[in-house]
Amino acid sequence: MRIAVAITLLAIGATLPMASAQESNVQSLIEQRHQEMKANGGAMKQLGGVFRGDTPYDRDAVLKAAETLSKHSGTESAALFPDNSLKHSGSEARIEIAGNRDRFNEIFSDLNSSSKELIDLARGNGSDTEMRAAFSKVAKTCSACHTDFRVKN
Repeated sequence: MRIAVAITLLAIGATLPMASAQESNVQSLIEQRHQEMKANGGAMKQLGGVFRGDTPYDRDAVLKAAETLSKHSGTESAALFPDNSLKHSGSEARIEIAGNRDRFNEIFSDLNSSSKELIDLARGNGSDTEMRAAFSKVAKTCSACHTDFRVKN
């Protein structure tokens, strides 16, 4: 009997550090994606000011903002939302991501392509109409993700 109790206690003791490590990894992912999404929000604010006419056009600023969006999109950024992190406290991600993973990944892929399109236009001196259309694609992509997959504050 004592041996069984000892084995049980050892097993529990061995799993506690693993659970704690997993919790730490999930929290780290949540913090990383918060930082990325905050950077994307800042980039969108800057681009929105330019394309609304509130801020003068600055090619370098547009490039920098679009590069931020490109960096924080695509499959690597979508991977920061694993299913085990969606119910975690502090997460603004909705559990619906788990059941709609293909659509979620598609949105992150679309954000990556539309932000790269904006980068190419800014580098190549795209027309105002082309730049506004590319920005509109980026904004619609962000909006789609927030509507479907972000907890409403």
